Amino acid sequence: MFRLAGDALHFGSIAILLWRMLWRRSCAGISLKTEVLYALVLLTRYVDVLFAYSSLFDKVIKLLSILLTLHTIFLMRAGFNTTYDKPHDTFKIVFLIAPAALLTVLVNPLSFHTHPLRTCYKFSMFLDTTALLPQLFLLQRTAQSPLLTPLYLCFLAGYRMAYTGQHLMDLLTGTASFSVILSHLLAVIVFLDFAYQYLTKVYWSKEVALPH
Repeated sequence: MFRLAGDALHFGSIAILLWRMLWRRSCAGISLKTEVLYALVLLTRYVDVLFAYSSLFDKVIKLLSILLTLHTIFLMRAGFNTTYDKPHDTFKIVFLIAPAALLTVLVNPLSFHTHPLRTCYKFSMFLDTTALLPQLFLLQRTAQSPLLTPLYLCFLAGYRMAYTGQHLMDLLTGTASFSVILSHLLAVIVFLDFAYQYLTKVYWSKEVALPH
């Protein structure tokens, strides 16, 4: 239940960001690197979406999350590419993908008995830990992000809280993985830093800005 709520809230944040891009006809202040990482997270986490046993609502949410994220990337590369802040969005995402892949192999060694779906899920959890870092670094460098809103932040916060609840439930039932829980805690820390940077550098500074 917590995981389903988390997936729905994550979808909400994706939809809000895409709507803001389409409304403003711009992708200013948005990190393409983070969107690519989120696409990779979703594709590996929901790789079984078409054949796994789940509700129709769950399938629709997962498919739409993937499609909207890919559409966001397409718009940033094609439709609104002139507004993309490429000079400042320079975070090397290979330094995030490679450690996530290595950690996945370490905690889930590849063999004939390795379940590929479990491997993909753990990789997605590890990568999700740092997927927001390029956006955080871009925000720190520019102190501008006109497309991000408090509502987007709330949906992301709800997503993190829901998955925290899921991991706590797994911990109580003895099905939790220490490595996944640790990675989620790190993801929460990254999100809190991102939320603080957004509120102090963008939202509150805009609220107190004096008219010229």
